[in-house]
Amino acid sequence: MKYYLGIDIGGTSFKSGVIDENIEIIYQNYLPTSCNQTNDQALNNLSFLIDDATSKYKIESVGVGIPCVVSNDKIKMAPNLPNWKNIDFGTFLRKKYFLPFVIDNDANAAAFAELIAGNGKDLDNFVYITLGTGVGGAIIINKNIYRGNVGGAGEIGHIIFDSIQYDNKKIYRNGVLETMIGRQGIIDNYNKLNKKNDAENYKNEIDVEYIAKLAEGGDEIAVQTINTAGVLLGFSVTTINHILDIGNFIIGGGISQSKLLLETAKIVAKERSLPSVSKVKILQAKFIQNTGIIGAALLGKMRENKY
Repeated sequence: MKYYLGIDIGGTSFKSGVIDENIEIIYQNYLPTSCNQTNDQALNNLSFLIDDATSKYKIESVGVGIPCVVSNDKIKMAPNLPNWKNIDFGTFLRKKYFLPFVIDNDANAAAFAELIAGNGKDLDNFVYITLGTGVGGAIIINKNIYRGNVGGAGEIGHIIFDSIQYDNKKIYRNGVLETMIGRQGIIDNYNKLNKKNDAENYKNEIDVEYIAKLAEGGDEIAVQTINTAGVLLGFSVTTINHILDIGNFIIGGGISQSKLLLETAKIVAKERSLPSVSKVKILQAKFIQNTGIIGAALLGKMRENKY
């Protein structure tokens, strides 16, 4: 049996998992961290998880998913990790470990999991959208990840919806999809609509999954909140399809389990699509938990035979 290591890096934790040839996670570990982590802290965390896994299993390859644009195994900046500056993950790993490795955007890794073993395995072309703390995306064309000129293709969370929010501070973050249907955007919208309650009292008590559950139970404010997110998702799907002529969409992340969200997005996409590209399919991802770990490990596995 061969074993492959996947590492999913986020703003609050580094998560690792060893998968076997059956794409089953047989071992996991994690390190809680902070969005204020430095370059050195990031590399130390990565080393700890690799050393931990290799001390327990004969690892064939390592895949790492990172929430930012990755170009030539390097990142210049990460929107949700402000203290990361020009980290060269590739050089670091090559010097320290004699293993095949792949470093890629975390949404690309998640999409690869769907391509190899999920609801995209029978599709040649699809767009993957993940809804979580942020909003990520990946484009699959002819069963390959399309990365663009510098590795930045698929940054769906940065589709601009509201130009009114434009100002001179953090321009790339203002009025974008991620601020509207990412975790905090959905919570903020719920609090704004929930006039009868003090939003501050709910800010740290509710989460998106709770709002989705309220919506399933018919709570009017929650239904309106999830519908709004579904409409914006539907607009995004329509826009992407009009540009790429790719009608297959796979939606991942915790909130993708909301039937109301996906049904609303499907209705909007059908209503707003040009007749020539109106055959839009919106599917829920197969992998909801540990998607980034599985995808990163599979990317590393692909690299194994080309090392």
